[in-house]
Amino acid sequence: MIFSRTSKTKSFCLDNITGTPFLLPKNLNPNKSSVKQWYTPPDISRRQNTPITRIRIGHTFITHSFLIRNVYPLTCNICQTRITIKHLFQECPIYEPVRTSLNFPQHIKEIFDKGQTHKIIKFITICKLINKF
Repeated sequence: MIFSRTSKTKSFCLDNITGTPFLLPKNLNPNKSSVKQWYTPPDISRRQNTPITRIRIGHTFITHSFLIRNVYPLTCNICQTRITIKHLFQECPIYEPVRTSLNFPQHIKEIFDKGQTHKIIKFITICKLINKF
């Protein structure tokens, strides 16, 4: 379980089995507040589940393709900030109307909680992002 022991540079987690704390790498920002298994509804297809899993771990083609191509990270045309899962699902004004219509929670960790999976699928489908994950 991830607990609220954070400083400006370090985030600590607890190992699920042994209970010993360990440091999270700086580049790993968890999208959920525990290490329990993700809830996956039984009625979604593998084609839908694959982008959901990539979004949950924060490693998608749109956010990490620059590593493969050896170029600079992609930036949002409107915000001029780096494209991240948090930016797409919480911050970018382009997708605000869709987030509002789907009644998305304000915080990213709440978006990825149990019961939001179908909303995430609708969001990436409406925004035409499903093939970019």
